[in-house]
Amino acid sequence: MKLKHLAQAIALIGAVGSLPAFAAETVEKIEVTGTNIKRISKEGPSPVQVIRREDIQRTGVSSTGELLRSLTANSGLSLDDNATNSFAKGTSGVSLRGLGQKATLTLVNGRRMASYGFAQNITNSFVDLNSIPVGAIERIDVLKGGASAIYGSDAIAGVINVVLRRDYQGAEVGAAYGSSEKGDGEEITINATGGYGSLSEDRFNVMGTFDYFKREPVFLRDRGLSSSSDARAYGGGDKRSTSGNPGTYYNPGGATAATDLRGTAPMPTCPPDRMVSGYCRYDFNRDVVAIPETERAGFFGRATFSVNENLSLFGEAAYSRNDTLTIAAPSPNNTGDIILRRGHPNNPYNGDVGLLYRFVEAGNRMNDITTDAYRALFGVKGNFAKFDYEAGVSYARSETEELGYNYINAMRVREVTANGSYNYLNPYSNPASLIDSLKTVTSRNGLSTMKTFDAKISGELVELPAGPLAMAAGVDYRRETANDSRDPLSAAGQIIGSGGSSAKGERNVKAAFLEFNVPLHSTLELQLAARYDKYSNIANGAETSPKVALRWQPDKTMLFRASYAEGFRAPSLQEQYLGATTSFNSGQRDPVRCPVTNDAGTDCAAQYKVISGGNLNLKPESSKSTNVGFVLEPTNNISFGMEYYRIDYKDEISSIPVVDILAKPETYGHLIHRLAPTPEDIARGLPGRIDYISREYINTASTKTRGLDFDLTLRFDLGSAGRLTFKDSATYVLSHKTRTTITSQETEDLGTHNLPRLHNSAELSWDKGDLQSTVRINTVGNFAQLKNSVPASQPNQNIASWTTVDAQVGYRVIKPLKLTFGIKNLFDRDPPLDYSDSSNYNISQHNIRGRYYYGRINYQF
Repeated sequence: MKLKHLAQAIALIGAVGSLPAFAAETVEKIEVTGTNIKRISKEGPSPVQVIRREDIQRTGVSSTGELLRSLTANSGLSLDDNATNSFAKGTSGVSLRGLGQKATLTLVNGRRMASYGFAQNITNSFVDLNSIPVGAIERIDVLKGGASAIYGSDAIAGVINVVLRRDYQGAEVGAAYGSSEKGDGEEITINATGGYGSLSEDRFNVMGTFDYFKREPVFLRDRGLSSSSDARAYGGGDKRSTSGNPGTYYNPGGATAATDLRGTAPMPTCPPDRMVSGYCRYDFNRDVVAIPETERAGFFGRATFSVNENLSLFGEAAYSRNDTLTIAAPSPNNTGDIILRRGHPNNPYNGDVGLLYRFVEAGNRMNDITTDAYRALFGVKGNFAKFDYEAGVSYARSETEELGYNYINAMRVREVTANGSYNYLNPYSNPASLIDSLKTVTSRNGLSTMKTFDAKISGELVELPAGPLAMAAGVDYRRETANDSRDPLSAAGQIIGSGGSSAKGERNVKAAFLEFNVPLHSTLELQLAARYDKYSNIANGAETSPKVALRWQPDKTMLFRASYAEGFRAPSLQEQYLGATTSFNSGQRDPVRCPVTNDAGTDCAAQYKVISGGNLNLKPESSKSTNVGFVLEPTNNISFGMEYYRIDYKDEISSIPVVDILAKPETYGHLIHRLAPTPEDIARGLPGRIDYISREYINTASTKTRGLDFDLTLRFDLGSAGRLTFKDSATYVLSHKTRTTITSQETEDLGTHNLPRLHNSAELSWDKGDLQSTVRINTVGNFAQLKNSVPASQPNQNIASWTTVDAQVGYRVIKPLKLTFGIKNLFDRDPPLDYSDSSNYNISQHNIRGRYYYGRINYQF
């Protein structure tokens, strides 16, 4: 009989800990991430990486997103707030095991947060890490393994539990300033924390922390590698846009098309250095911001009142506001927007011609994204007999507004083109009022809410020969809503160079879990857990997630553990309720036309319109995960651990990738919609250019990934010279196989674009008295260039490995005052060239900022 059918009455999870050493056993039991049963030992059957407050301070990071994206277990399919071309600009998420942000569950103090108002990549809901003030964090627990049995359906790849400061007494303030070596990207951070009251003496504690962060932008044009989309000087290609200013004439086809224009022809005012392959090119990297201007403010407060020694009440309140301004090149027109009829003042031909054009005179496109996130929690906690209990109700809300400026109204463009009132040959001769009439302010509003109730109880049931049989049980209920809407013009697809999306849905989720910790021997324990989740808006949306684990510690110097878990992830509200969505997919190759035309701008490296939509008939995704590992600590100064993981993830919700649609026109030709062929196309036996591509969301994909995590800690007591500590964490991926459709062949993606085999982080710290110093070495392994992005003649088909070094020194001048100075990317290493990205570097894995200096001051009262 299947394990998950047996497990509905029992439960698990492995308590966890980090590698730094086994805790000395005491009679006091503690709460650890990964289990609802309190335990003595911090090390359990499942691996957890613990990032403490001191560790965070040594990194010099300015946001929670920056910190967590440095995890070695974080891989491809995630974007941070530097990704200005994403669908959720200004946000940051984590993709544990390369399974995407949607497969990583983020918690705060063990409880859920509302998802960000906009879904990443249109449908992938996630928690914006930047909404969590970094100054409020006490520690972060990263559970690297399937955890659906304890935390719920979307913990396929693991859990990130951000534990915020609590029961704090005293006050402290801090401020930091940093800037790149080139003088841009300036950052200012201010934080303050205060707390009053002792639970043991005063029977209450109230504390709060405030964070403020401001960053100035960094532009692509101010870094050598990214200064131009023409990367031929670096061995790359010329990715300058074919939609320029001046523009390029093209033959639109049809009975009235010009017969004296074959192919394309730049406008006569085009400078010679921009005339390439029949186009007047435009270098859009001169306009694009690489790291956007950002301002964030956040507050977290907690109050605890002890009614008596067995009962306490607590409440939490959090608020954050994030504001990000992204800047992109002026709007390029879509094919067909500008058709100059015969006799038009700007048409020198004997018939109708089209015009590829960029509205430089209208200014750069700018997007101002403001997010307000709220969270309130009230709970009760206590104990009776041998049992502990806790219950809480919470409300969380994430509300985002995105305003776009200098976007172009396609309907208005067609109008002024048809009546001949707009001068494309000399655009700055147009009256300002006429140019302004083309522009429109776009808007997008996202709202995500979550109301929850949860209750749990844990304790010891009976005493067995090897120790007590412990259990935990609980229930929770939540109501989720999502609403993502666009202005009418965007929703109708009438904004040039911008897609539109909308989604609105809601659901109720009910869950119950049961967990046991069974001592089989003084050195061996078995943990069993199962969780039942039921989604109100999914047919057959009820599922049980079981887990079983073993922990064997033959002596104090070694521990062995293994676990097996099944999980499922319900479709996001966006995946179900998404309306017709328009996006633009760049760098694509028309498999039919490109081999004949060899046209890099239109057929071989083009930007195509893609129309997608949601599906109410989606079923949940499912997974099976296995972890096996050990921790060795032969002495108090040496600790080494290794974990093997494997995750089989199937029924993944996806639309057929554009690259697959284009690669298999014989199979997916019905999804490729083309314009009418021109006379020249007909003469060459070619179909017309691609107009748009249809995609639909289905349970179609699967992923199998496996790899190894390594952790090493060495401590050296130098006597009067202080203490030296070396830590190294690495993730080495053994395999990452995917199947994009049910009928397609399974392919090995490891080492392909965005999926490096190796991530490594090494840290050497030397502490002596009031002096602390740290050197950190960060390595991202090499991986392949995007397929078809590199000329066959180019010998380098890989994106090289990238290693950067960070250094920090801190000194406590007097007991309450500490000064810190640090340098990130000490040797000013440029990221390696990525042929496929117009920025010339991989924004998912690398950073263009360069050497960066910062200083920080902290004062405790």
